[in-house]
Amino acid sequence: EPPPDADRERFARHVVEQRDRLHALVERLPALSRLEAQAAPSTVPTRLDDALRQALRELRPRCEQRQLRVGEPQPWPAVTVDAEPEALALLLHNLLGNAVDFAPTGSAIALDLQRHGLEATVPVRDHGHGVPEGLLAQLGEPFVASTKPDGRKGSGLGLAIARQVATLHRGRLAFDNAQPGFRARFTLPSHSP
Repeated sequence: EPPPDADRERFARHVVEQRDRLHALVERLPALSRLEAQAAPSTVPTRLDDALRQALRELRPRCEQRQLRVGEPQPWPAVTVDAEPEALALLLHNLLGNAVDFAPTGSAIALDLQRHGLEATVPVRDHGHGVPEGLLAQLGEPFVASTKPDGRKGSGLGLAIARQVATLHRGRLAFDNAQPGFRARFTLPSHSP
């Protein structure tokens, strides 16, 4: 006999969640493999502030769906970095997407662009539950992930991709708990102001 409506709904939701997770894995694994095999990217001068605004525009529907506010101090400095535009977009999309995934519904994501001498830094912070301290040092490795607010576990591939892109561009990616929340900071060499 057919299961009760509540059970059917729960099973259907589980199937959709697993499909979404597999879809993300299928998209991210080849990207990570390509990045790991790449010796050095073909870079061009790229405006980091423009790339950041573009990534925000692309993620706006997900933010609106989860009722997330993205704090964007204005004006950001005009910062030029040597980057492969597609790889830089991938890094930004993965970092911002990670913040969206782990931020509690209705909360805020803090985002900034800072210049320190010949380096540009982008800190991205959610206001979620953070990451267990023992896991912080392993973040950025494939399949090392924390649990999302809805109880699902991430794949860890988004941060692994972001770390690989930063490394290929002579940059770095760092993580820390922000009380409340989690902060990822990536830093790239930039052109003179």
